[in-house]
Amino acid sequence: PSAIATLVALAIGMAVIAVFYRLGALAILANTAVAVEGSVLLFGYFGAQFGIGALVGFGLGAMVTAFGSMYYFHKVKQQLYEGRTLKKAHAEGTKKALWPTIDLSVVSIIVGVFLYAFVHSSIGNLGLSLVLTSAVGLLLNLILLRMQGWLLANSPKSEKNIKAIYGVDTAKCPNALKDEKQVYFGRFANKDFSKLKKPFMIGALALLVVAIAGVSVMSGLGRVYNYSGAYDDTTTLSVEYWVDSNSTATKLLDKEAKMMSDFLPLIKHEGKSLSEYTSEELITLETREVYLDDDETKYTVYCFQVPLTVYFNPEVEQKALVVEGTNYSTLAEAVSEAAAIMSAESIVARANNVRHQAGSPSLGSVYLGLGLGFLFAAIYMMVRFGLARGFATGLVSMGGSVITVGFFALTRLAVTPLASIGAVVASLAATYIALLLLNRSKEIVKDSRERDKTALEFKNQCLYKASGEEAEEVLIFASLLGAFCLSLLALGPRQYSIIFLGAIFGLVVVTLAVLFVFVPVCQTLSVWL
Repeated sequence: PSAIATLVALAIGMAVIAVFYRLGALAILANTAVAVEGSVLLFGYFGAQFGIGALVGFGLGAMVTAFGSMYYFHKVKQQLYEGRTLKKAHAEGTKKALWPTIDLSVVSIIVGVFLYAFVHSSIGNLGLSLVLTSAVGLLLNLILLRMQGWLLANSPKSEKNIKAIYGVDTAKCPNALKDEKQVYFGRFANKDFSKLKKPFMIGALALLVVAIAGVSVMSGLGRVYNYSGAYDDTTTLSVEYWVDSNSTATKLLDKEAKMMSDFLPLIKHEGKSLSEYTSEELITLETREVYLDDDETKYTVYCFQVPLTVYFNPEVEQKALVVEGTNYSTLAEAVSEAAAIMSAESIVARANNVRHQAGSPSLGSVYLGLGLGFLFAAIYMMVRFGLARGFATGLVSMGGSVITVGFFALTRLAVTPLASIGAVVASLAATYIALLLLNRSKEIVKDSRERDKTALEFKNQCLYKASGEEAEEVLIFASLLGAFCLSLLALGPRQYSIIFLGAIFGLVVVTLAVLFVFVPVCQTLSVWL
């Protein structure tokens, strides 16, 4: 299911990118695919366990890579709308996309390192995969993307087909030879988001206060999250199928589908097959190659873990029936006998009583890693954009994560500790979107002919202007990340759907917050500081 959901998200992303960046979509998708593939290989080198956390980390890292490539083509389009030639637009676009690409990757690497260092299990693996994908993507965007852009810009046919290749409306491009001025600055350039700043600031502040109160109260009562059922005892079947690696015989049990169709139906409990107490998507299969000390034959071992949706104590007498109506007093005996009936030697099976441990990963460890990561990321952004703007970015990012956690705390939805992944996604998304505005504001200040570029009022005006000019890119980026989360929510494994529900909720909140609240917060903090 995760693979299908990822492919659907990829198809949606390809369609969206192709609409806005035309032929540049090939470079964006190629670089993203290579970054993910390279980071997956490195991930295997570290011996980390692949799971839902790693999948989300690769998804976020893919977005970071895609952002760098998208931003370059976005800058090229802006330069064309200023009246520059294609070759000049490429040269300027390369310069203007450099630091935004570096910023996003550096922040991702900083946060990912602290998540990997301080949070174990799935969220730690999220941090590792995010670090690897962001680092590989950064190299690709700094080297390969420049070559791709140069080849495209220097093609003799490109200058004559700017609209088809780059998606630029040539009717809005000024003629520099006629001394025409720029007329197009972006789809939402004339949109004044500050007009709605008061209701959105009140709403965001109220939401944050309610979330903090809810998290604090529920934390005082013992659990922020509702772990109803998450730590109940469960029963899992462990099945190993050994086969000679050189054998050409048809394998008895080498796929999850065969487990569902051939092994589990052998055992019945109160008239129901064990296959009715699980599903194929819950079964995990790992394969390894082994040599026995006293045998030179190499064996392939298929190791299945089959979690059941109901609890059976394997050692307590049950009404379990194994083929031909033979009664067995316990589930453990029944499972062993089923393995013997299917194959006397090559299949070993047993039933296990599993008790989950609470707090893995704990919310405290998540916020330790996330908090330290964003602390150092905020310091980096303060150096890049100033004290007030770096501090404001940290506030919005951590506020987005708190609101996401508060959503689960107040709704009391039954979740597992993996729900914290949604908070990580929301906080990183807020930072990514804020960086779009901050970098564009810095460009506007640099390109302006204003005499006193250090004046506080002038800088704040540039930030307001940037929010309108970059709103389209913000919505494209949020849509791509939202498509990834929505696909996994709708089509992914059910046990992980709660993660993406929280991520989507947080993404919507932080997108609106950055567009309507972030700029006024920066302005207020700049006056205070």
